[in-house]
Amino acid sequence: MPFRAIALAAALGCGLPTSLQASFIDADLIYSSGKSAAPKKTQRHRSARARARPKSELECMARNIYFEAGVEDAKGKIAVANVTMNRVKSKHYPRSVCGVVFQRGGKSCAFSWTCDAKGNRPPRNKLYRQSLQIARLALSGALKDVTGQADHYHADYVRPGWRKPDKLSARIGRHIFYKMLDG
Repeated sequence: MPFRAIALAAALGCGLPTSLQASFIDADLIYSSGKSAAPKKTQRHRSARARARPKSELECMARNIYFEAGVEDAKGKIAVANVTMNRVKSKHYPRSVCGVVFQRGGKSCAFSWTCDAKGNRPPRNKLYRQSLQIARLALSGALKDVTGQADHYHADYVRPGWRKPDKLSARIGRHIFYKMLDG
């Protein structure tokens, strides 16, 4: 059964604005109480690309959710947040959300939207507000992992060379999730 933002904020203590409705998030995707975690500030960089980056972990997470799964339902958005957080917790990735989101490997980007300019200014619409709500919940530790601890995913209409069918952990919305790494 869906929650309203007021009930969700009260249950989680994460301070969601009452003007934002969280009725799109099923209660079974959220832990009964989350850890309180303030978003971290990221370092300022000198390059123009880096200056366009969000200045907080919350904004990095919200943009990643929006640009990777903005039109998906809450579970699809939560799955992207789960992968981002699973990477932050892994020894194989940077230790911050912004570090994970903007990580580059050679000529490729960890998340395709970070390779182009569309991530510089997200729209302030309903889908972005939903992404922002889920980002707050993810950073507070309130979201259940719906991906089977996945650290990789791709859209269901592509077949990247790195995918390993035996590592598939979930199919959610238009994405296929994999647990590729240990730890």
